[in-house]
Amino acid sequence: MIRNMILVGLLGLFFTGVTAQTADNRKAVRKAERAQRQQERQALDRLYHNEAVQALDKRFFMMQTDRMMLRGGQVALVDPTTNFVSLNGETATVQVGFNAASAGMNGLGGITVQGTASDITMRTDKKGYVFFDMNVVGIGISASVEITLFPGNNSASVTVLPNFNMNRVTLEGKLIPYDGSAVIEGAPY
Repeated sequence: MIRNMILVGLLGLFFTGVTAQTADNRKAVRKAERAQRQQERQALDRLYHNEAVQALDKRFFMMQTDRMMLRGGQVALVDPTTNFVSLNGETATVQVGFNAASAGMNGLGGITVQGTASDITMRTDKKGYVFFDMNVVGIGISASVEITLFPGNNSASVTVLPNFNMNRVTLEGKLIPYDGSAVIEGAPY
């Protein structure tokens, strides 16, 4: 009887140890899988960042924006297919708009302006931020456009500073090569 109780106790300890090892193995496997996914995501982000830097350097890019910040700190979520800043060679296009009931000046609920880009400068600081500045002059626009590409991915911020008023607009989104974009361009002003 005592011998059977000792045997049952030892078997219980053995199975408890096996169960604990199995749980530890599952945790280790999940941790390794999570680390693998994170490395893959970081590699993909680095690839997107390099493509964005090359697009800026070639002056052939599209920045699709999904957030718009207005004066006074107001933030609006906007549609990236209808809100963008692009540069195709020397032709710059700035299109902003809200999801409004009215058609707006461009037929999409906002405004689209095109102009010629000049005084283009590009520099990278020691932390990896890429700064791209240009002046855009056209029929409906005369503004300074400042783009900041954040390190490690293709997230960017663009600030449009009109030369004749203080209606600054800051947009945030993803910077991609021009030919990889899918936007709806309205009628330019």
